[in-house]
Amino acid sequence: MRLSQRRRKERIDVGVLFSFVFSMLAVLSLSLYGVVNVQQSKVSYAYTVPIGEVGDSFEFYVRPWDTVGLRSFTTGSNTGTFKIPMYYADREYKQPVFCVEKQASVDSGVTYNKNNTIVDYKLLYLLNSGYFAAKKILPDQVSNNYTETWVAQTAIWLYLYETDPSNANNAFSEDELTNIQNAQGIYYIDENSREQVVSVPNLYSYVRKVVDEAKTKTGVKELYLNKESDDLTLNGDWYWTSEFGVSSEEGSELLVYDINVNGIEGAKVVDVEGNDMQTTSVQKDKKFRVLVPKSSVTTTAQSLTISVKGHFNGLDGDYFTGVSTSGSALQKVITVTGKKIEIEKGTSIEVVGAPDTAKNAIQILYFIGLIILLSGVGIIYANAKPVQVKQ
Repeated sequence: MRLSQRRRKERIDVGVLFSFVFSMLAVLSLSLYGVVNVQQSKVSYAYTVPIGEVGDSFEFYVRPWDTVGLRSFTTGSNTGTFKIPMYYADREYKQPVFCVEKQASVDSGVTYNKNNTIVDYKLLYLLNSGYFAAKKILPDQVSNNYTETWVAQTAIWLYLYETDPSNANNAFSEDELTNIQNAQGIYYIDENSREQVVSVPNLYSYVRKVVDEAKTKTGVKELYLNKESDDLTLNGDWYWTSEFGVSSEEGSELLVYDINVNGIEGAKVVDVEGNDMQTTSVQKDKKFRVLVPKSSVTTTAQSLTISVKGHFNGLDGDYFTGVSTSGSALQKVITVTGKKIEIEKGTSIEVVGAPDTAKNAIQILYFIGLIILLSGVGIIYANAKPVQVKQ
């Protein structure tokens, strides 16, 4: 009787040990499932798939020199220095126009008509930077319509001379260049026939600055949509795209841009940290991401479209020409008007929820472990059940 009970006890101990081992394997399987799931947070399911309008014609007038004159000076004297005319598109001398042919003749009272469109964006930018566009080049304390006219016209002529020196109409003498470079102020006779002297130390520096700035500008308006990669990263309930940003040609005057996404339900634009952001009038140096809801990603390929619209400053301008009473061509003048230019650029990403074989295998392992665990519990229960011994 004692030997039989001892053998029965040994069989129970072995069954319990066997069940315990199986249970540990099951727990390990379940743990492995959890660990691997945590490590699968990054899954790549994506790949690239101001100005006064003059109309079409105007009467051209030159301000009489006995009423007003503009001369730079180097020593306070108004003699032997560089002189600038004042041109207008009205008899009241309120609408200024500027000359682009320094050496050509002029004739007051002649009708000027719109001729060709200006294609030199740098010239347009230069004209739009000064008095014609009601903008100041000089400091407030020395800025008035006379001093600003001198700086604007000198800058235009100097720019044309430096960019097209072979054109005889752009010619400067050595004395004129020397006077401009050494100018320390402007002398003029105002509309009341009074002499005025405005001291502007380093006057040439203001001319030089606006000319050099204009040379960096370009009429080319290109917009680029840049992205780091085509991967999407799963983060919680959202797939995150890489960072997007926009850029343009240097000097093309990109102001702001708009963002639009479509193609997948629930997709939204966020900043690089994942915070909600506005999608219109976005500052040009601000980057963004697109989030796609996990619930919207299926095994069917979908195209996520990201497009941006850039808003640029632009300029239009025209040459105006006139003919003298003798029939000879007169000095060309120019006008400029501002405008806004919009350019769009876009890209698309194909998003598809590809089957995850690694995850499926782990799920199978999970169920196997669960079965083993339940089986182990059953074996333990069966072996631990009291056995009735017949007397």
